[in-house]
Amino acid sequence: MSSLRRWPKHLGLLVALGVISPFGHAGVNDDFRHRLTQMLQLTEKSIKVLASQITESLNAPFLPDLYLQLAELLSQNSNTLYYIQMEIQKSSDIQADKEFSPVVTAQKEAIYTYEMILKDFPQFKKRSNVLYRLALAEKSIDQIPDFVKTASQVLKTYPSSEEAMRCQILLGQYYFENHDYVNARKLLTPVCESTFIYERNLARYKVGLIELETDHFSEGLHFFEKVILDPELKEQDNPYEVSRKQKSTKSDLKREALIDSIRAYTHVYEKTPNPIGYYSKLAPNEILFSGIAAGRRVSLRAAQSMGVRSPTSSV
Repeated sequence: MSSLRRWPKHLGLLVALGVISPFGHAGVNDDFRHRLTQMLQLTEKSIKVLASQITESLNAPFLPDLYLQLAELLSQNSNTLYYIQMEIQKSSDIQADKEFSPVVTAQKEAIYTYEMILKDFPQFKKRSNVLYRLALAEKSIDQIPDFVKTASQVLKTYPSSEEAMRCQILLGQYYFENHDYVNARKLLTPVCESTFIYERNLARYKVGLIELETDHFSEGLHFFEKVILDPELKEQDNPYEVSRKQKSTKSDLKREALIDSIRAYTHVYEKTPNPIGYYSKLAPNEILFSGIAAGRRVSLRAAQSMGVRSPTSSV
């Protein structure tokens, strides 16, 4: 337990990471700067409160819960610092060494905390959640071998848990990004029927993309249709984009599925095309329909060849 007693001494460094504000650089949007500043201040305050609680609760039964909260705050701190650095780099050609960047440093502190919980609290009931969050933290700073090992451990040890399902998505995306479509499909397909709305549709969308990449256009179109027609799916933050290259962003899976369905549609209905009728039923509202032709990944030639038009336009 000695590591538990040493931990509060490290909080000075962690708080300092949250306090350091690089906003003197030009090119940072004022509104975004204000929101980032508020986030850092809230994180700093919460870390200080938790540090105090930890020092006063070293023998309390809820001590591992406090450490878990602390690790989550450190990850949040790392993400906020990431967005700050991205704003700075918009107006600078200087790229910081990732091993010394505050983003990586803060996330490594979170990783240290998760690992400490797993080591010092072997009977902690939330171990599956700790492992999942450890995998997220490792992936977020591109510690890929560690990420794969941790996520695979969740699948093996807690196969029926919600965390296992989420690790299936993370691993499936990793294999998809590396063009290992066999393993990607194997991991993502079971999630397609999950009760979790966003997760099942993200899995369907990714499997649809895999079908396109392997020239299974009818199957791909089927998965895209499922995403588009799910009435429960709403636009939200994508919690599974966690690499340093692409952090969590707003994700409109319906629109993405519509755009990617064009390629599948042109192959499936090559001999009997009726794009107006098809997409009028599939995307009856103006905003979704307009996204088909407006999507950046749809070529103008493909859109024109299909005769894509708004449902409110005259035929």
